[in-house]
Amino acid sequence: ISSATSVIHSLMKGEAVDHSSTENSSSTSGAYLGINGWDVSSENSMVYGMPQGVYVTKSIDNQPASKAGIKKGDIITSADGTAVTSMEELKNIISKHKSGDKIKIIIATRDSGYDKKSTVEVTLADASQAPKEDTEDNSGNRSNGSSGSQQQGNDSNQGSASEFFSKIFGG
Repeated sequence: ISSATSVIHSLMKGEAVDHSSTENSSSTSGAYLGINGWDVSSENSMVYGMPQGVYVTKSIDNQPASKAGIKKGDIITSADGTAVTSMEELKNIISKHKSGDKIKIIIATRDSGYDKKSTVEVTLADASQAPKEDTEDNSGNRSNGSSGSQQQGNDSNQGSASEFFSKIFGG
């Protein structure tokens, strides 16, 4: 568990993880989706008329999610056949995979007013290859979609998820 904690902290900082010194060493460092996102809680879902899931605040250019067509404003509602209601759940699903695995992700698109859902196939990348400038800003309820653990708390620049959605959608 102590080695898992150090790996989680390294991934949250966007650092490469060296598995050579850990038990059950692997040649890959875990899967990576390439998004930042906020949880859409049941409360926010009702208030703003959007499905529960993970609201994509950033789909990092040339990374797995953006290559599959996932865009800022989309909401991930399912991954690998499992309903997603939080970033933590999404990361748990991704953590069961390795780089190169293909998973199906269901998204509700902002362009359709969240009325239309689409299925996209994403080929996950190696988390150690994630661009550092896009993975360091993951405080609050946001994350880069790698298989590390979610950091809880609020970013003073973004505030709470409710404040975030209020700014975007009014209310």
